[in-house]
Amino acid sequence: MKYGKYEYERIFLLDNDCLRNKRIESTKKIKDKYLKDTNLRLREVKENNSIKFKLTKKEKLNPDKKGILKLNTLYLTKSEFDKFYIFDGFEIKKERHMIQVDQIRIGIDNIILSNMSLFIAEVEFETEDKMNTFSMPLSYIKEITGEKQYSGFELAKVYSKSK
Repeated sequence: MKYGKYEYERIFLLDNDCLRNKRIESTKKIKDKYLKDTNLRLREVKENNSIKFKLTKKEKLNPDKKGILKLNTLYLTKSEFDKFYIFDGFEIKKERHMIQVDQIRIGIDNIILSNMSLFIAEVEFETEDKMNTFSMPLSYIKEITGEKQYSGFELAKVYSKSK
């Protein structure tokens, strides 16, 4: 792919105690806005004392190949981000906690939905083979890779007001 990259990931639904007794390496506060009628996502990421702004397009390559996406990301200035932010879309906020288990880096998103928390773990891989042979070292409720109702867009659409 000339201007983007492929993303190989597996996604798991975790229980509310998933971070208990885990050493958290870093935490990011993320605010996403999924623009209506597009595959575009605006993202604001706060970590330590820095803020990054992104515009990302994610596309599934093949419905039979769960976990493989085509990804294109542009980093934006605050001014550019604000210009895109006026478009209609659905917002969602989350905290992403990074942990290390053996040699595996796992991102655990704590998504606040109305009056409940949802914990979703994402593990990214360099190749499709590594993705397919992966065994999750944490206990989990179920694997949700490729399940549309757990995508950021669908969660934002269901649990946020259009803005």
